[in-house]
Amino acid sequence: MAVALTITDRASDASDLTAYTFTNRAIGTADATRMVLVGITERGALAPDISSVTIGGNAAANLKTRKSTSGLDISAIYGLAVPTGTTATIVVNLSAAAQRLQIIVASLTGDYNATPLDTSEATAADGGVGVDLNHDLSLDVQNGGAAFGIAHGATTGTLAISFSGMTDDAEQTVEALRTMAATLAPVATESPRTISVTYDTDGASAVLAPTAVVVSFAPAGDVTAPVLSNPTAVATGETTASLGVDTDEGNGTLSWVVTASSTSPSGAQVAAGQDHTGAAAADNGSQAVSGTGTQNANATGLTAATTYWAHFVQDDTAANRSNVATSASFVTDSAVVPVTPIAADEGTGGGGRRRRGRRYPYPNVIDDGWDWEGPDARAEPQKPQERPPESVQPVPAPEPRPAPKRPAGLAEAVSEASRPAAPVAEPEEPKAAPEGDRVAALEAEVESLREKVARLEAARRDDEEEQRLLMMLLMDSED
Repeated sequence: MAVALTITDRASDASDLTAYTFTNRAIGTADATRMVLVGITERGALAPDISSVTIGGNAAANLKTRKSTSGLDISAIYGLAVPTGTTATIVVNLSAAAQRLQIIVASLTGDYNATPLDTSEATAADGGVGVDLNHDLSLDVQNGGAAFGIAHGATTGTLAISFSGMTDDAEQTVEALRTMAATLAPVATESPRTISVTYDTDGASAVLAPTAVVVSFAPAGDVTAPVLSNPTAVATGETTASLGVDTDEGNGTLSWVVTASSTSPSGAQVAAGQDHTGAAAADNGSQAVSGTGTQNANATGLTAATTYWAHFVQDDTAANRSNVATSASFVTDSAVVPVTPIAADEGTGGGGRRRRGRRYPYPNVIDDGWDWEGPDARAEPQKPQERPPESVQPVPAPEPRPAPKRPAGLAEAVSEASRPAAPVAEPEEPKAAPEGDRVAALEAEVESLREKVARLEAARRDDEEEQRLLMMLLMDSED
């Protein structure tokens, strides 16, 4: 149960007495864990000491007492466990008569350690007229605990007393005696916490015998927050990352966020899945902690090629919150742009398609790499149309010619290919000549005929190749 400290009552008496009795003072709601705290301030010319305090007839413990420098004034805190009842009679016994005495009563409940965690006290010499005074107290406090303080001073004029580092909760005045009680519910562990008390006069009077005492209580059980260390974050893809952090406590809940800023969110923001501005983080999560050491997590839904940081916080089972641990930056992988392959068949309009492939097997024919197929080519491959026999022109025998020439165009090529070969002229009959001359002439004639045969053979080969090329061109033009 959380620790709670509440002011329940206050009272004063200006009589000169050695025993001050305050009957049926409120002590708060009955609770099995309740401790009644009584803050006491007293002023007397005989400088008395507090000899005992009873609450409901039972002796209370002196938690802290401070006498002023002059010895005439006292500030003290007493406490006693009082689990039942809502009121009690409080008696303060002195060693000598005092001139005036005040009490402020508080109720402390919850899971706390009854032995005070720390106490502190302060006093100062009397101030001059119009001189404000102050003093500091150092007090250890723990997150989830409580602290109670009381301060007083005397004056012939107006005096305001205030605490800094605690909350002013109750003020009491009787004649020249001024008393202020303060409480604190720490939200963090501090060793120590500085608490200041200020005594502010009206400028026409002096502060006499300023004294203050404070006491703190720690919550019972685990009061130590986990410590996180070695935060890591590594991109594992375009939108994912692997996270990790070490803890020294194997219980509670680990929360994490991934943000686009190196500024650490508060622990409350991390637990709520927010970045340092309070906006939703890029990704967040939480998981139970069952052991010390490295805790691993995975982030998803991130943006490609983006810089991020991971932030972690842990709350243990006793509600102690760890430090916020922030990783180094990491960058998610860049997005991969898919390459769309060019389809083997591409629409060309008119229901047809074009297909890559070589059409001509001859190296000296230009091949543009595309073949045209009609609208029905996808459904059934068509058989090549057979040509009527009469459409094929007979290839005439090559004629001997001195220098074959190629036609300039398609029409000329067709005309040249279909022209009948010219008859070969017969050699003239040689005239009668002497026998020696005739042999020489015959040898020359034989050599000439050999050259003609060679030229005709070359021309025939050229013509055959040309005929094949022309036929293919004709077939293309008809397609």
